[in-house]
Amino acid sequence: MAWPLTVTVNGTPYRVEIAPAPPTHDAGDTGGDGREGSGAPLEVVVTATPPPAGPLAVRAPMPGTVTALHVRPGDRVTVGQALCTLEAMKMRNIIRAARNGRVAEVAVEAGRAVGCGDVLVTLAAG
Repeated sequence: MAWPLTVTVNGTPYRVEIAPAPPTHDAGDTGGDGREGSGAPLEVVVTATPPPAGPLAVRAPMPGTVTALHVRPGDRVTVGQALCTLEAMKMRNIIRAARNGRVAEVAVEAGRAVGCGDVLVTLAAG
């Protein structure tokens, strides 16, 4: 079983899959401590994926209340720049841009409750 992840390095997203390496011992060998697969190395496969060319919908990662907007339509943003602040369970979470671009739309307003997956901001390429 592989676990897919996306890792961003210097603004470039990479798709990563982490999977257990195949066993390297005989069927009768338990790895020395009796646990199946103990000490087995993980195999990591990394492939570069270009940033999406079209619009990118930035979605709420959790339900909460938008407490602040840090951008307006037309603003240029860079990777990591704050887009809005979402309060959930009395904690403020800054939602940041995952890529460089231009704010095409702000779909929420301060004080609005949002659900997990709701669109907060749409970023256009460029």
